[in-house]
Amino acid sequence: MKIDDLKARIAKVFRLNAQAEEVRRHIPLHQRPDIDLITRGLPRGGPHLYNKKGPGLQYFDQRPFVSGQDDPRGIHPKYSQKDKRGQLIYVEREAEIRHNYYFWRSNKPSMDWKSEKATFTGREAAEIIMYAFAKHVARTHEQIGLLESGHTQRGDRVGEWMGMRLAQDASTHDMPRMQRLPAKQSSAVLISDFLPGDEEYSTPESLYKGLDQTLKMLRGQSVAGWVVMVADPQTLHFDYKDIELFKGVNDASIEINLGKGKRKEQQKEYKDILAEHINKLRQITKAYGFKFIIQRTDEPLQNALRAVYNIGPAEPASTARMEIKP
Repeated sequence: MKIDDLKARIAKVFRLNAQAEEVRRHIPLHQRPDIDLITRGLPRGGPHLYNKKGPGLQYFDQRPFVSGQDDPRGIHPKYSQKDKRGQLIYVEREAEIRHNYYFWRSNKPSMDWKSEKATFTGREAAEIIMYAFAKHVARTHEQIGLLESGHTQRGDRVGEWMGMRLAQDASTHDMPRMQRLPAKQSSAVLISDFLPGDEEYSTPESLYKGLDQTLKMLRGQSVAGWVVMVADPQTLHFDYKDIELFKGVNDASIEINLGKGKRKEQQKEYKDILAEHINKLRQITKAYGFKFIIQRTDEPLQNALRAVYNIGPAEPASTARMEIKP
């Protein structure tokens, strides 16, 4: 990758991070303390406690300090001062494990497309959602990772770490290619336009097979989570007029007559195909315990996060008007 291209991508990272922070702020403040209630039925946020002593941060028990056995850093000054026998008091911590969240977004050429009605390209929408979600769960010191590499990070700079990794991503494939399996019982977020591409998933059938294999592999690791389809408004409505020349990302083109008497007929045929496609994606997603979400690229991106936490609809009203049934 050329240095100028890398600099441009890094500059874009900081811009998207700023937008992601705005999206994250739209998770209602009054609901954040009740995160366990909000996420009922979803993978638990925060540390998993085991009700036994071990590495962790939460108080579990206290006892006299044993020299040569205990780490002096575990001595509690306040408890030691109050001990009537004058002993040093050692505090045991409750064993815990941090939850892992893995993220992936498609980097294929179609993700860079945006109609005049959209606010973001598919890639921009996907990355803002990823940064916002990662920053939100990082506040409880969760492990944040990228699904393909398996690398994880924790802390306040998770967004910047993720952004730098994505800025150097030159892949164009339609499905994640995992170099290592994610940690068991973790969560995964997959974001794409989930439309057939130009590589190995050039047909709807091959795309469905690829998604099925990916989610099956994740489910084998007891991983659950969310599949987010970023959709341009024109992808949903095909609201063009007259004769149009459509040019694909591979420079192939097709002319469609949308003139008088043809437009509604073409729109109905298109929407029937799209409805069937979305139904198939939903069925595959549900079969492996994932939640299917549609995020329009002309609507507020916090809608996807609200859907993740069950405080908003999983799909926009526009798809309901298309009569897309489960």
